[in-house]
Amino acid sequence: MKNTDFLIALKEELEKKEISWGNDYSGLFDLIVEGQIPFNRDKKDNPNGKDYSNGFFDGHKGWLGKTTYADIRDSDFKTAVSKTFNFDKSVWTNLNDDDHMKIIQEKIAGYVNRTQHNIDLFESFDLSSLDIKDEFSDEQKDELHQIRGMDLENIKEYFHENSSLSQSFLLKIIPILYSKGFYETMINDAIDKLDAGLKNNIEIQKMHAHALGSAKMGKYVEAFRLLDSLGSNENIEEFIDLKTAAISNIRRNNLSSSSLDIEKLKENLLILVHHYEKIYNAKETYNYYPGVNLAYIVSIGQIVFESDEDFNQNISDIYKKSESSIKEEKENDSLDSQFYANISELEFLLLLNRDNFTNMLESYLDENSEKINLVELERTSRQLEWFVDIVERFTINTQSSVVLKAKKAIEIIEDFIEFEM
Repeated sequence: MKNTDFLIALKEELEKKEISWGNDYSGLFDLIVEGQIPFNRDKKDNPNGKDYSNGFFDGHKGWLGKTTYADIRDSDFKTAVSKTFNFDKSVWTNLNDDDHMKIIQEKIAGYVNRTQHNIDLFESFDLSSLDIKDEFSDEQKDELHQIRGMDLENIKEYFHENSSLSQSFLLKIIPILYSKGFYETMINDAIDKLDAGLKNNIEIQKMHAHALGSAKMGKYVEAFRLLDSLGSNENIEEFIDLKTAAISNIRRNNLSSSSLDIEKLKENLLILVHHYEKIYNAKETYNYYPGVNLAYIVSIGQIVFESDEDFNQNISDIYKKSESSIKEEKENDSLDSQFYANISELEFLLLLNRDNFTNMLESYLDENSEKINLVELERTSRQLEWFVDIVERFTINTQSSVVLKAKKAIEIIEDFIEFEM
């Protein structure tokens, strides 16, 4: 089976699994490469970029044309497809038809399972407090299924053509858009069209704020203000969660500036220590979420400003006080809660410079691969990258064993995500 025939067989198997990619072949292209390379690059912005709009499918020509029977030499494309479906590079050699079909069926089944797992995780927001009927026609259910498979351009076109969606349908679409990272569209075309009562629901507001504070949007101050306005002291756990997330957006805003100097760094670290400690100590709950964020800030202060009494907090004590909340969340029925507790505990062990940290991280990922939220794991990787970047920008102590372990952890996580995607 030649490469082009393999590609056609891949397309046909996706169709059998009812995986939608919209109305044209650019959608199919985006699906099988998962955005790693663009379909039609803007020549003005990237004159040396490849344009796949003709070569991928062009009537009877192109890789998906009816008259082609050839190998594909574009290594970028083949690498991207392999990563999407976890293919070994051997699939691009001329295996016999039966072997190729067996590989395609096995890998697409795995792809479908992973995709549905991530959708289930992100659509688990508790919107039960909203008095909205959840009764949809078969046609509406089919629409939701198609939306899950759409790329950003098709999503935008869908909203353009469907400007009067019901409130209950919008509530179903919002978590899908959140899971796909289409944050601006989620806010502008879905959340902003909700009635005031629904828009002010705390779960909707949290999705809104987390989207604003994402790396894609980078509106950290807006995210802080929104999160800081939510919750009350009556529900202490929710209060801690919201306030910690709010402070973390200020951290991203203040410490990501290219003009940040050593004096401003120390000033901002001390402000963050103050706020994280205040949340961490609230009613002596010692919740691990503000605890691990506090530990990161203290660790940076201790590495960059060695022997400075302003950063004399004991990370081991912070961890010990947090163990109770970690244990409690590990036993929670929610897979997300279990993940956050386990990964935070591992982050504590990193910052404590435990010798067995990397082995424990690898074991956790291997033993829980089906339960792990890859999007959230990627955020952990970005947190570690931020930690390493700050330390390396402001100290010559780049061979700190904690920093070296953090770099190794980034490698482990990235390899895991690449394998699982």
